[in-house]
Amino acid sequence: MEDSRGPSIQSTIMAAKITRITAFFVVVVMSIGWIRAMLPHLSDEIWQDESYTLLYFSGKGLFYSLSDYHQPNNHMLFSILLSAWWDWGDSIVYTRSLLFISFILTYIVFIVAAARTGGHITAAVAAILFLCSSPIANYALELRGYALSWLFVALMLYALPPFFQGKKHWGAVYALAAALSVFTVPTNAMVCLLFLIWFVIVSLSQKDFARNKISQLALIGLSPLIGLMPYLMHWQNFKLHAAATSGWGKMELLSHLVEALISDFLLLVPMVVMGIGILTMQTVRSRVPGLVSLRGHFILVVSFLLLIPIWIFMSSSTPFPRNFLSFFPLFIYLLAYLISIFWQSINKKLNQNRDSIFLLVLLAAGLFMQDIKSCGRINLPEKNSMDLCQQSFHSDFYPSQVVNYLESKAAGKPIYAVSDFDGFYNLQVVLKNRSLENILIVHTNRWQSFSQLFPVNKPETIIATSVAELTLMANKIGVQPSDYKEIKNFGFFRVYGLK
Repeated sequence: MEDSRGPSIQSTIMAAKITRITAFFVVVVMSIGWIRAMLPHLSDEIWQDESYTLLYFSGKGLFYSLSDYHQPNNHMLFSILLSAWWDWGDSIVYTRSLLFISFILTYIVFIVAAARTGGHITAAVAAILFLCSSPIANYALELRGYALSWLFVALMLYALPPFFQGKKHWGAVYALAAALSVFTVPTNAMVCLLFLIWFVIVSLSQKDFARNKISQLALIGLSPLIGLMPYLMHWQNFKLHAAATSGWGKMELLSHLVEALISDFLLLVPMVVMGIGILTMQTVRSRVPGLVSLRGHFILVVSFLLLIPIWIFMSSSTPFPRNFLSFFPLFIYLLAYLISIFWQSINKKLNQNRDSIFLLVLLAAGLFMQDIKSCGRINLPEKNSMDLCQQSFHSDFYPSQVVNYLESKAAGKPIYAVSDFDGFYNLQVVLKNRSLENILIVHTNRWQSFSQLFPVNKPETIIATSVAELTLMANKIGVQPSDYKEIKNFGFFRVYGLK
């Protein structure tokens, strides 16, 4: 007798195969769109903090960064990798390509981790959302440790569930990823804390809490401290940097984080809200244990929503917005999971599997969201240089053009110019890359000692960002700002010469 279930099983297998093909197509199309948008930014000029990292940490030797933590933009692991990378080339495109490669690897690991933890639909949705986030696009190629830390967060998400199930070798993977994450950016310890909270609550919610969970908890809790050790060797500076305040109000920072997290995904917010409701109801009925269960995901969502506000309001000094960047991959995963929960509840009511159609609709929405970039449209203008939605080097920032002008003006002869923080480090990197020894950019703090060594009463050229900054710099080095006029405007930089 013929099995009447045969056609149904075959159609189910075929639908699953079509869904996988569609998911792969979605990832490819989104990747092409992201690469097309980001390739021009490989040649973005190197800005202040990036320049400082190159000159004073990565540029002084492979492991020099381990011995010097006088500024918090020394993300030690990244400084080491950048130092090794910079030895083989110094063009802007080559230098930023280190982050480009890192991001591609992160994207692959993130998708695989999302598939293992939340299923193939979650992974496909996460693949779309990850490439639509403005903050992720802004920091993906920045020469700091933030983007590199996303790789380790993705590895932690990938390794923790099987470690929870007792597969010990995944504990080693998680411990290594957690340690490297904190070694890259010390504030990533807060993401490790979130994973620890998730593991603890899910473990305690199980009836068969075993002794082996104690050793697992010890590994999860202690591994970030290993990554923190190189920073703790510079205890006084570490305390000083940890106490530094960003200048943001606590409510202002929280509202900005909410904007940065969700504004690019406003089209999908209704599905996310309904997904939270569906997850809550299903969690009440479900008794399935584990990190990847409905209950486990509910605990992770609640823990995420509570930890960030607690960190902000319990801190003695308000953190910088960028300190929260390492949470973004995990947040995007949770968004994708909630959207997939919503869709699964809809799909069950249909007579046929519509996963492929759903993913194609989301792909169209993703390409639209990737193009419009909603993040940052409601921010106060004076915060834009410090927020997560915009970066100064993405527009109107041309230190190479300033150096080109100085080179043409010098005509092979020595030329001295003065600049302050906004210009000094950027221009120094350009000069170092191009080996222009006849052009000397002097910091305002060093002009007095410099003028005593060389027969120069006043600088012929001052590089500032505005007339107001010109006035401050002129007063600082003891010259009259009225003696100078603007001779060239290079957007962010303006060149002033003697009248």
